Parts: sequence; C-alpha cells; structure tokens
Amino acid sequence: MLLPGHDTSYEKACGSDRRGSAPATPILGGRPTDSTPNRLVNFFSKRSFKSNPLKRTKSVTKLERTKRGGRSGSSGLLEPDPLGSTARLRSSRSHESLLSSHNMMNTLDLAAGEVTIKPLHASILGQEHCFQVTSPTGTRYFSCRTADERDRWVDSLRKAVNPNIDNIRRTENSLKIFILEAKGVVNKKRYFCELLLDNSLYARTSSKQKCEMCFWGEQFEFTNLPPVENITVSLYREGDRKRKKEKNVLVGSVNIEVRSVTSRSHIEKWYQVQNDNKAASKDNTALRIKCKFQSTDILPMELYSDFLQYVKTNYSAICEMLEPVISVKAKEDIATSMIHIMQREGIARNFLADLVLMEIDRIDDSHLLFRGNSLATKSMEELS
Repeated sequence: MLLPGHDTSYEKACGSDRRGSAPATPILGGRPTDSTPNRLVNFFSKRSFKSNPLKRTKSVTKLERTKRGGRSGSSGLLEPDPLGSTARLRSSRSHESLLSSHNMMNTLDLAAGEVTIKPLHASILGQEHCFQVTSPTGTRYFSCRTADERDRWVDSLRKAVNPNIDNIRRTENSLKIFILEAKGVVNKKRYFCELLLDNSLYARTSSKQKCEMCFWGEQFEFTNLPPVENITVSLYREGDRKRKKEKNVLVGSVNIEVRSVTSRSHIEKWYQVQNDNKAASKDNTALRIKCKFQSTDILPMELYSDFLQYVKTNYSAICEMLEPVISVKAKEDIATSMIHIMQREGIARNFLADLVLMEIDRIDDSHLLFRGNSLATKSMEELS
C-alpha cells in the first residue's frame, strides 16, 4: 500500500501523468498485489520511522547524473581499464540513442598542419600493433589487430598527408639497436632501460633482476625516423613491488651521438653511465649496447622502374652470379632487399622456390642442404 499524495522515485522521474501506471517493462521478482497490504500493515505496526528511518533510494535522474559524471573524465582512444569494464557487456540502447551518441565519434583532421604518423613499440602503451598520430590539435593513439594491418594504416595515412611522397627525392633514417646488459649495479635489484631519440621516448626494455649479471638482450628497430642527433638510454632501478609508494629511481643515462654509430655494420661497446651532473657513476656502472644508424637517399619511384623490371625478370641469374663472390654480410643484405622487392611485387614464393632449387642442383650432398650462409638460407630467414 502506498500513502496517497506521495510520489515514488520512479513517478517523479517519469512525470505525474504516469502516476498509477505500471512500468513498461516487467519487474523481476515482483510479488502478487494481494499479499502486499498485510505485510505493509505488519511492518508499520512493529517499527517506527523515528527509531529506524528508511533509506531513500536514488531516483532515476540522479542515477543517470552519477553515470554521466563517472564517464566525463575519460578521454582518448586507448586508456587503462583497471576494473576491466570493457570486457563486460554494455547496457542495451535503442537505435536512435546509438545514432545520437556524438561523444563516441571522433574525427582527425590530417590537413590541420604538420602531421606525424609513426608506429609505436609495444612497451610504450603495453599493447601491441599501435601507432601514433601527432597533429597541431593533439596526439592520438590507435590499435590494430596485427602488425601488417598497422603498417598498412601507417603507410596509407602517410600517403594521405603527402600524396606525392613516392615522386620526390627524400632521405629515410633507420635505427637498429640491441640493449644487451649492465654491469656495476646493485645485486638483487630489478632494472630496466628506456630508449629515447632526441629526448622522445621510443621504447622500454623489460625489468630484469641483477643476480650474477643483469642481461636483457633485447632488440629494437625503427624505420622512417625523422632527423636524429642523439640516442639516449636511461637506466632505472625499479621500485619494490611490495611497497606501492616506492618509485623507480634513475641510475643514470648513456648518450650516443648518431654520427658515431652511422655505419653499415653494428657497433658494439660498453658505454659509461652518467648521472644528471654528466659525471660517471661511482660504481662504474656501464651498459653494453650494439647499434647502427643508417640514412638512405631514395630517388623518385619512376627512376627505379627499369631496374625493377630487370630484377623481376633475371633474379636467378643475378643470384647465381653474386653467390660465389660476395661475403656473408653482403648475402644477408642482398637477400633482405630481394625479399622485400619480391613481396611488394607478389612473387616472393616463386623467388624463394627458384633459389632453393638452384641450391639443390648445386650441392651434391643432400645432408649439407640449407646449412650454409647462402642467399637461399638468408632469404628464408628474412621471410620467416
């Protein structure tokens, strides 16, 4: 029984014209109306509101305001979700409400000024196959299902920003770096490194504990880089995971000038870790790093058309002629370039099959097949 002249929370939200009418949807667990009056009479006779006041439930409008307030602070396309709410099903909406949700739609103006598009290493966002778009209006992050899908998006967006990119002369910069190990650090502590190019974060290693040695052995490769002058590797001591308030501590950094590692082959050495005062650490802490930086001058695409046609038609003769006279390192470089060309032209399988058959015909002992550093084995390594 409800006292006359008093509206329920549901009626206040829906309006007075809905008074006395049932909700449009059935209420689960509802009880028959004939047994309700006796229960309410017994309830009011045994308890008083002064000694045990009832707690009022929130109205529908208040609940909606609470939900909207909780969502108003979220922004961006990739955000941490500690409660795992994205894994739960959302409440159902009508078709009209889905169309009117303008806050779920986002636009990106690629003509708003200088736009930079680059793939991101998985260690930056903690998620694989992501890329970043930076424009005068801000920075946005996007996630793809696979690395191939991400690369296609990056290539398409770059061509949308600069449609004439294949018809102009340009320089492409690339970096391949191995962060191998550290020495002179405290035992039983965990350490990780951050890789920065001109003070911009590009990657982060995993965390390793110092026992007999502190070894990472992690490789990072970046292509289509802007002009870079300095490579910085910062060494951090990780805070104790059992103490939530303990933060990561910067041990020191290694600064490498790009011009000192610009080479066709990797340069490996120990680099002394320096603190903020540009002084060497007291414990002679050092990082072993192997890296190479390359700048490639690329001509307009139309100038390569004749050469491309020749390589596609005569790759067997080219490989057969070069195989006995070039070094192992040169074989690796040529095989990598040939595989990339053939993949672009859609004939990588035919190219690799022909190289394998050539090697089978050339070697008498079948037990020695695919054990040498041949163009066929290097091509298979690149394709795998």
